[in-house]
Amino acid sequence: MRHELAGALAEYEAEKGALIPILQNVQEKFGYLPEEAISEIAKFIRMSESEIFGVASFHAQSCFTCRGEHTV
Repeated sequence: MRHELAGALAEYEAEKGALIPILQNVQEKFGYLPEEAISEIAKFIRMSESEIFGVASFHAQSCFTCRGEHTV
């Protein structure tokens, strides 16, 4: 996961203004926002995990659990 996440973060500079595009990119890559990804994003842009979770949970499209193969 760390290697895939590094690829997702590589196109962004380590600045707080890139948080939402980073979250969208990571969710697109994994299908959800894993805890490990939130931790790595926090280190990358120097924010706390709780701040990142707060931003991510504000957006309705954010998902924190792996979805099933089919959505009903």
